[in-house]
Amino acid sequence: MVALNTVICSIRLCCSFLLFIVFLLCLFLAASLFSWIAAMYVVRCPRVMLALGLPNAPLHYRDAAGILPP
Repeated sequence: MVALNTVICSIRLCCSFLLFIVFLLCLFLAASLFSWIAAMYVVRCPRVMLALGLPNAPLHYRDAAGILPP
C-alpha cells in the first residue's frame, strides 16, 4: 500500500512538472507573438518610426517634424 502511494505521488509530481513546462512554453510563445506584432506595428506605422528615430520614416512625416534629410 505504501508503494502504491509512492507511485501515485511520483506520477502526480511528474504531471505537475510537465504542466509547468507546458505553461512556460506557452508563456514564451505568447511573448514571442506579442513582440512580433509590436515589431510589425513599428514597421508599418510611420509616426512610431519617427518617434523612435528610425531613418526610414516617410519624408512628409520627417518634414512635418522638422527632420530634413541631409
